[in-house]
Amino acid sequence: MNAGIYSRHDLATLEAKFEEIDRIIEQGEETYSPMWIDFFKFQLENCRQSLVTVTRNLDGLSHYLDPVYEKLVSLIRQITAVGSRPKVVFSEIKELQDKISEVESTRVNGSFLAPDGSIPKGQEFVNELLGKCKFIADSIVNKSLQVDPVFHEIHGQLVGIKGRLEQLQLTQVWSRETDLFDLLQHLRLIDSHRVNDRFVDPNDSNISPEDGQKFLLYLLRKSYALIYELLYTSKPISESLQPIFNQLSTLKKCLLEVQRSGGISSPRELFPFSIKLASIDNLRKDGKFYVGNEIVSF
Repeated sequence: MNAGIYSRHDLATLEAKFEEIDRIIEQGEETYSPMWIDFFKFQLENCRQSLVTVTRNLDGLSHYLDPVYEKLVSLIRQITAVGSRPKVVFSEIKELQDKISEVESTRVNGSFLAPDGSIPKGQEFVNELLGKCKFIADSIVNKSLQVDPVFHEIHGQLVGIKGRLEQLQLTQVWSRETDLFDLLQHLRLIDSHRVNDRFVDPNDSNISPEDGQKFLLYLLRKSYALIYELLYTSKPISESLQPIFNQLSTLKKCLLEVQRSGGISSPRELFPFSIKLASIDNLRKDGKFYVGNEIVSF
């Protein structure tokens, strides 16, 4: 983890997630074998140690500078995201450059000041991050930050994976087997071909051009993050239940639209919805959906 990319908010979110995982492990101690419990505890401790290292990197940053730092972290992520697309929309980069200039204009004699006019510690953090934002944005505009032709296939695969995951994130409907796990395996395969944390020529591992390394790494990390977010926040839908789920989703959207439009003037208006819900409910046996003689779960 790089402290120049992670904010205090990110670190606090990770710490909260670790606490939750710790509770889950404790709850499983009576169910699972000690071998697995020890394994998960070891993995969790490794994650926490990595977090401690990054947190220490930010110890020199005054809390007075947190708002500026958070804004710059957000900007560098937005710039990298825009620049990593197959077709860059330069008006978006220009808008982000204007925001960078706004942040830069708040400096006085090259320093960001506290409310009382003093110069808080950690200027090197925000100034370095500000410089990175300007450099990446300018490089995209000047077309000097390109993906080397040897990475064309890898870049296309990563863009495709990221696009697919963003689509799943919007629909909130996915299958573990055919969507997330397949995409995760594809990512791991791409990741495994890196040498010393760098992307290399698929035909010659000794060739590792500089152009495109940052964008490819962004696409890889962003795709991993999207997968873990989907695994954590969404509910997987069995392929067999997909048609039923789609019908229920449509019904929900229609009912919410009726509610937003002011509700109903008569209970009779809900009759078509009731009929459809009843027909779906009749597909269940003992409260469960079956395909053939097998229970299908979400």
